[in-house]
Amino acid sequence: MANLHRETPKGINLDSILSIKTKRVLKNDWTISYNNQLYQIKETPPNTRIKSIVVEERIDNTIHIIYNGIELKYKKIEKRQLKPKEEKEQLKIRKVQEKK
Repeated sequence: MANLHRETPKGINLDSILSIKTKRVLKNDWTISYNNQLYQIKETPPNTRIKSIVVEERIDNTIHIIYNGIELKYKKIEKRQLKPKEEKEQLKIRKVQEKK
């Protein structure tokens, strides 16, 4: 019996094709939330305004963040950084609690 399997054509990434793809909105602080985890984009292509990206969860459980076919570098973070206005409010709350 002949082997009817074909080689994967060049330029086709089966890992990406067979991944679970989820669209996410990129926040102003360059963060996204996926599976109760926060990820922050490290750098983006020059002169681009990214509003949404695609998160690929691959078969080997790795996460890849894609924008227009370009894989973006990212890091996992514990919590979002506070805006300056929110930081001031947090300081006020701490000062009030310390006075008690």
